Amino acid sequence: MRCLVLALVIPLLFVQAKPHPERRELSEHDHNENNPELHNLQFDHEAFLGRELAAEFDKLTDKESRERLTKIDQDGDNAIAETELKRWISFVSKTALRADANRHWKNLNANKNEPLAWRDYLERTYGVEDGT
Repeated sequence: MRCLVLALVIPLLFVQAKPHPERRELSEHDHNENNPELHNLQFDHEAFLGRELAAEFDKLTDKESRERLTKIDQDGDNAIAETELKRWISFVSKTALRADANRHWKNLNANKNEPLAWRDYLERTYGVEDGT
C-alpha cells in the first residue's frame, strides 16, 4: 500500500503548474519588493494604475497629478491612507467591471432586443448548436 501511495505522490512533486494563457505581468519592470535598496517604484506605479494609465500619468504636470490624487485622498491630509487606497481600488475595479459588462452587453444585444432572449444569448456566447 505504501508503495502505491509513493508511486502516486512522488510524480506529483515534479509536476509544475501550467501558467494561465491570459496572464499578463503587472509591469515589465522588476519589482525587487524584498530589497528596499532595489525596490522599483515604477513597478508599483504600473501595477496600481495599469501600463496605459501609468504612461498617461507620467505625462501630467505636478499640478495635474495632485488634482488626480485628491480623488483618492478623501480626508485631504495630503497622504493616502490604507483605507483610502482600498476604497479607491474597489471603486476602480467596480468601474472597470461595469464598463466591461456594458461592452459585453452591447456586443450581445446588437439588435437592442429587450429583454435578450436566452437562445440569442447562448448562440452569441457559445455559437450555434450544431445538433450533435
